[in-house]
Parts: sequence; structure tokens; C-alpha cells
Amino acid sequence: PGLFNQFFAETGADAVFVALDLEPDGVGSFFEAMRAAANYRGGFVTVPHKGAASGCMDELTTRAGALGSVNAVKNDHGRLIGDMTDGPAFLEATRGRGLDVRGRRVAMIGGGHAATAIAHACAEQGAAELVMSVRRTERHAELRRLVESVPEPPQLSFDLETLDGFDLVINGTTVGMADDPNVPFPVDTMSPSSLIAEVVTQPRVTPWLRAALDRGCRVEYGRDMTRAQTQLVGPWWGLDLPLVDWDAG
Repeated sequence: PGLFNQFFAETGADAVFVALDLEPDGVGSFFEAMRAAANYRGGFVTVPHKGAASGCMDELTTRAGALGSVNAVKNDHGRLIGDMTDGPAFLEATRGRGLDVRGRRVAMIGGGHAATAIAHACAEQGAAELVMSVRRTERHAELRRLVESVPEPPQLSFDLETLDGFDLVINGTTVGMADDPNVPFPVDTMSPSSLIAEVVTQPRVTPWLRAALDRGCRVEYGRDMTRAQTQLVGPWWGLDLPLVDWDAG
């Protein structure tokens, strides 16, 4: 919650985030209790509870329903509404870093809730090609269904072998979080012409982004998406927040 609270303090927002560490079997009882909390406007849900949270809502936005996951919750006088903002927030951060995915070649590593939401958003926004590396092959059919459900779907494949030649390369996994020294995909084919993006927020410069910077690539930090999330969802919670300063990184 530190990132959110820093942003709230900088902008004078009348809000605070508190971290709650829930076991999977406690998600339902948590949301049930929150219905009666008048000062609970809502909050964000992170791994591994995004799927479970979707089943606790009274209402889902169209994209949350399609994706079967929730990362943002609004408490409307005891009625819980769930949205999935990873996709649009990520692409807002991508635009903030100077890239529009329309007509672009995109490589995605990962097939979890965040990666799926971002892949779907890339398809909606007109990416020309999407090549994914998804360890769980049983996810391929569902990912294909979601990506190809948009009016003009990108060319889709699951045989990512090199990072060269892509406009945007995304780590959509948790690899590199905290003290994890690993990268989600071999970095030797990273190209300086690519924007290399991350969804992990801590540390700010993950091993994945360090490899990209060492190779002269432009980068999109995981915290970029977090800042965009706050900007996107703030008005939904009744918070008046200023535009994101992307140079602040």
C-alpha cells in the first residue's frame, strides 16, 4: 500500500490503503464484512485472490465478467462492484512511455490474471500480433477465446522463441518479485528498439528491467501500471486525482 498512500499524500486525497493478508478461504468472509463498513470505499485485489474475488461481487463490469477476475472493488452502500483494470491501466502506462499498441507486435510472458487482462486489452486496442509464452498449456484455449473475441483480433500464437523484433515485450508474471533474482525469459535477444515492460512493482528495477536497461532498451516500470490504476479507479471511488506525471517513474 505504500505506493498508493504516497500518491494519496502527494495529491491530498482523503483516503488511505491498508494491507490485508488473507488466506484463500477467507476472501468471501472478508468481503461480506466489508459491506457494512461505511468508510470502506473499496480497494485493490492482488495475487492470488483475483479469481476468487470475482465470485464475491454483486455486480461485475463487462471486462471483469469476461475475464473472470477482479482487481478493483467499489463498495456502493453495501453493494460490491468488481472491475478488472490491469489491462487498461497497463496500456495507459504504455502510452505514457511513448508507445501505442495499435498495429504493433507484442510479446507476452505469462498467462495468469494480470497477463490475461493485458493480452485482452492489447487485442482490444488493435495490436497486430500477439505472441505469448504460457507455461500452462491448458490455458491456451481460454486465452485464444478471449483474444479472438474482439472485433479485429491480432494474429495469436504461443511459440515465443525470441524477443527480437517486438515493439513491446511484457513480463506478466511474478518472476523477479521481492528478492527473486530470476528473469521470466532469456534476455539475450532483447532489442534496444523494444519497450520492455514489467508488472512487478517491488523492487522498482527488477532483474528483468535491469537486463533491459543494460541493453539500452526503453522500459515501463511495474509502478507505472500502479499509478495508472489509481488514476483510473480513483474517480470510481469518489477521489479527485490529478494526471499521472510519467517522468516521476
